[in-house]
Amino acid sequence: MSADFDAQGLALSARAFATSRLGPQLTNLKPANTLKWRRGKAHARAGTRNARIAFIGDSTTGGVGAIAPFNVPELLGARAKARGWSVYAENLFGSLDQVDTRLVQGGWGGLLNTAGGAMQHSNATGAPLAFTPTQAFDTIVIAYPRNGPLGSFAVNVDGGASLGTINQSGSAALMTTTFTVSLGVHTVNLTWAAGLAYVASIRTCNSAAKGLEIANMGISGAKAIDWISEAQPWDTLAALKAYAPDLTVINLCINDIINGPTPIPSFTTSMTAIVTAAKLSGDVVLVVPEQIGDFAQFHAAIRSLSAGLDVGLYDLAERWLGVAAAPEWMSDGIHPSASGYADIAEGLVPLLGA
Repeated sequence: MSADFDAQGLALSARAFATSRLGPQLTNLKPANTLKWRRGKAHARAGTRNARIAFIGDSTTGGVGAIAPFNVPELLGARAKARGWSVYAENLFGSLDQVDTRLVQGGWGGLLNTAGGAMQHSNATGAPLAFTPTQAFDTIVIAYPRNGPLGSFAVNVDGGASLGTINQSGSAALMTTTFTVSLGVHTVNLTWAAGLAYVASIRTCNSAAKGLEIANMGISGAKAIDWISEAQPWDTLAALKAYAPDLTVINLCINDIINGPTPIPSFTTSMTAIVTAAKLSGDVVLVVPEQIGDFAQFHAAIRSLSAGLDVGLYDLAERWLGVAAAPEWMSDGIHPSASGYADIAEGLVPLLGA
């Protein structure tokens, strides 16, 4: 994240905090249901590995309504950085929901959902997929599907010599390959080599500065049921398990309300499956989103799941006391504005503590 973004993000958070209605925020957080997250942070402080936070949800997780990097995961990253953490929030998972000048798709496009939306793919010679995080890094981790006769792609930084070619043929799996480069700000280029090539995610970090790795896995239009697919190793829930976050923040139900509605028993079943999968590696916080449409039953279901599954709860609906009470935080009738996303991130800051 750039220094300009850090400053803007902190300024937005300060304004949001000053004007917030400050209803109930993070609740049901206990020593037992935050143990894995606290252990992850301890590892990061000890310099043994990065602690991982995954944000899963819909377009309000992705950041629609603002321009990247003004989304909740990266704005929380700015708050963490101000508290002394090394932060790696400029990661590409699937297709970006926001307008983001850090990504140039070139001859690549989106196809087949994974955690974060459609995977980037290419099947012909063309301009490379170019991703330029603003923060210095020396490590690149690329996740990609392997399956049957899939193709291959080459990797370089800054248009230099190839770091290697990734061959995606073989038995079905979600694979990762790590490349090491000189520490600095680079453009990661992926160039099609053969067949049908896919990439699920690109992550970067400075190996010498362990900290918080934050993943924005928002998928536009997603309902809860869209997050329980694991028929293939790269499907949404399978990819979340493979990422193995220490903490997963789950913000789903808006599309279940406005594009349905989904029957509450079905919604509850899907959400339970997501929480169960996320708890395999880490702890969980469920988000009650802003009040949109016929929300009452869905919000009640999420609050009940928090109690019944013993996971944390972030009640944004109570914090904002209804959309009508916080019009400056909405860009339209569904998506928050940059200021709204900043306030949502502000309410999550206590998770950064001990």
